[in-house]
Amino acid sequence: MSVPAAPRPFDLASLLAASSSLTRGVLLRRLRVSGTTMRQLEAEGLTVRQADEFAVRVGLHPGDVWPTWWLVEPVAA
Repeated sequence: MSVPAAPRPFDLASLLAASSSLTRGVLLRRLRVSGTTMRQLEAEGLTVRQADEFAVRVGLHPGDVWPTWWLVEPVAA
């Protein structure tokens, strides 16, 4: 039995815009992803967990990046 995919309600473009002072290379290092993964995330979006982790890695609160952050159910740890 397969596990359903986690929803991906957040777009990477908003994080890229909010962290526009960072070069793409610096952003890749801070997010700890490859260029290939970055392109995949741009196409598919971010899960709640990814959005939270990535925003914090660039020094932001996810609610400052995505206004709808406050409407999403929290993820169990």
